[in-house]
Amino acid sequence: FPLEPGDYHLRVAIADATGALGALDVPVHAALAPYGEFTAGDILTYVVDANDRAQLFTLDDVPPATTLYAALEIYTPGAMPVNYPVVEWSLLKEGDSRPMVDADSPARPASALMRSDAQFPWDKLPAGTYVIRADLIVDDKVAATRSVVVKKR
Repeated sequence: FPLEPGDYHLRVAIADATGALGALDVPVHAALAPYGEFTAGDILTYVVDANDRAQLFTLDDVPPATTLYAALEIYTPGAMPVNYPVVEWSLLKEGDSRPMVDADSPARPASALMRSDAQFPWDKLPAGTYVIRADLIVDDKVAATRSVVVKKR
């Protein structure tokens, strides 16, 4: 749900099958971060289940999947640019500087934002910790970078 940028508390209350209650209260800073001349959220990671439904996950442990997907939403401070930026996606083994997989994905308009997506052959990779990196390319140079850590057990 849309929020004004700022500091919030996320409170979740749950009950288990026996009726025992639990609650969690976590401070959250809600704000988009600079991404070159734009702003962007975090990289979203998801898999597609057997019923062809996207399953977004927030932990770094990736559920069993054939393909790992990543998406980045990019916001512009004014009108949509005439030339959409390119996001260069990379999947690196943690600690390595050379990508195992990379692909360019032009950001494409989606309502009031731009979005760039990537997919990685998750089932072909050995167990380990990986970094998904999204480099914003402007004038053939890296203008900004976002990354997220994911783990394959």
